[in-house]
Amino acid sequence: YNHGWVLALMRKICNGDLIRPGPTRFATNYISLQSLFQKKAGLKQLFTCDDWVTSKYSRSKEGRRIEELVLENMFWDNVQAVISIYEPLYGVLRIVDTEVNPTMPMLYDLFKKVRTKLEEVRNTVWVRKIIDDRWFKQLCHPLHAAAYYLNPMFQYSEGIGDDPELLDAL
Repeated sequence: YNHGWVLALMRKICNGDLIRPGPTRFATNYISLQSLFQKKAGLKQLFTCDDWVTSKYSRSKEGRRIEELVLENMFWDNVQAVISIYEPLYGVLRIVDTEVNPTMPMLYDLFKKVRTKLEEVRNTVWVRKIIDDRWFKQLCHPLHAAAYYLNPMFQYSEGIGDDPELLDAL
């Protein structure tokens, strides 16, 4: 964004800008990485097009470093790994951040789903440990479990009436 010519070329090849959320928006890193990943093909094309190769920026140290990074598959694999870790957490934050519906009756279920989704992602034991630590030390309260149990959306689900943790909370 500091180089007008490169920005114009990126906008032309990628059909638009990368999303850059404001500092007051939560999950800005996730949103930015997701936008970057969605423009992956266009960004790779940018650094292999004739305009880039013949430009002064492609010969600069910084330009070569960014070009190598964008064309490296390991970089994109890491971006995708980070997105897959933060995606379920972002979903919870969006739901909890709304002021339309009360979220306390859903919080217990949301954290169960986040933990389940993260179990499907490789190498996330450390993330699950952080989430479990936060959940059990600060958020896990019998009130959340009782609200979950009494929520008609979940109340008649299989196994809820037999769950000792939920019954004890109630």
